[in-house]
Amino acid sequence: DLYKNVDFSHKPEFLDKELHELLSDCLKGKREADQLAKVKLKSGKEEWIFIHIEAQSYHDKLFALRMFTMYYRIWDKYGIDIVAIAVFTTETKMATQYERENYGTNLSYRYNSYYVKDQKEEDLLASNNVFAFVVLASRYAMQTKGKSKSKQLSRFKFKTKLVKLLLERGYTKRSISQLFIFVQNILKLPANLELEFKDKVKKLAVMDAGIYPNQVISQETKDLAEVIYKTAWGLPDNVDAKKHYEQQQVKKMVAEETKKIKLEAEEKIKKNDSIVITMLYKNMDLSIAEIAQKIERSEKYVQDILKENDLI
Repeated sequence: DLYKNVDFSHKPEFLDKELHELLSDCLKGKREADQLAKVKLKSGKEEWIFIHIEAQSYHDKLFALRMFTMYYRIWDKYGIDIVAIAVFTTETKMATQYERENYGTNLSYRYNSYYVKDQKEEDLLASNNVFAFVVLASRYAMQTKGKSKSKQLSRFKFKTKLVKLLLERGYTKRSISQLFIFVQNILKLPANLELEFKDKVKKLAVMDAGIYPNQVISQETKDLAEVIYKTAWGLPDNVDAKKHYEQQQVKKMVAEETKKIKLEAEEKIKKNDSIVITMLYKNMDLSIAEIAQKIERSEKYVQDILKENDLI
């Protein structure tokens, strides 16, 4: 209702200083997520909007009072009516109004409320609004809370899906970068899945950036893919994504080759040790401790080789 009456030819003004003055003394809890904004209506009137983000996971009896406190403080200081919106990223239901009654004196203050968990996935996917993407990411985060393997795998799939959406939507480069950082922070993965996710991002972004020559895509998609690639790897703008990708591939090949050589060397050493240990045990009648001391290996190592050769 408010949106259709806002004149967006005038840029919204965020009243950080005014909000800080109102909150500086006694309001309880962290308030960094709150916003106070001023918009111009098509009628020429100015409208103030107070937006509160509530991220608590428990029911707070004082929440409605805090919302009312903001209303009367703004009214008392500036004489301005506000449009109040509480955005809930919680599973629990919160109060949507503040009421008091004292011998016939009644007070009732109702504010707008928006629950992330109640938003439909299909509606969010159908919208090109940047905030719809934010809500979708938040919804996925809520659905995949917990440390179980199934929850973490679901989170991995959702996170990958969001990256694909970033490439498909017509967002600006700045929005792409900011939204990717938001996704990284809200959908955290265990180390092993995070590495796999980064590899997925790398492949998606590299493919869409045209580093694979057979891909036919628009320049805009290439540019946006490059933004995601650089954000994922924490690269500055002046780094060439293609060169970085090629360097990563070379590093991967070197690491794999080094691992292969190391394993082959270890196997060769073990084979030689096996011959020596077998000979010392069978021909010289030495104990495991004596063999270990002689060849400078652990007793367990000697014992394991003897077991492998069916000697003990």
